[in-house]
Order: sequence, then C-alpha cells, then structure tokens
Amino acid sequence: YEISACLVGSEMCIRDRALSVLDLLEDIGPVPSALRKTIMAQKDVETLSRWLKAAAKAGSLEQFQQEMTLQR
Repeated sequence: YEISACLVGSEMCIRDRALSVLDLLEDIGPVPSALRKTIMAQKDVETLSRWLKAAAKAGSLEQFQQEMTLQR
C-alpha cells in the first residue's frame, strides 16, 4: 500500500487513510466495532500514517492495538 501525498488536514485524505488502515486490518480478521470507530474518528494524518504502517506489519488485531497504545 502506497501512502499518497495529500494536503494535511484534508477530509478526503484523512478518510482515505482511515479506510486504508481498516482495509489492511480486515485482511487479518474482523475488525471490532469499537476499533473501527476509533480509527474512523482519528483526524490526525500523521497518527493515521503511523497506524497504517503498524497495520501493514501486524500479525494480529491484538498486536495492532498494542502498537496503537504504544504510539500515543
């Protein structure tokens, strides 16, 4: 997955990043509703970019959630 350049703060860019994170996580397994809501509610592009990288490397949803917690 390529992280495309976009205007920081662009609603479309933010939404696309969040959906990309979810797309990668769905390859691992069903994404719980609470996690989905947390990802879609995130409005910081840099945070979503970190989550996208973490989702690409994660072997499980639990591993991804641990990475999310560590990055806060």
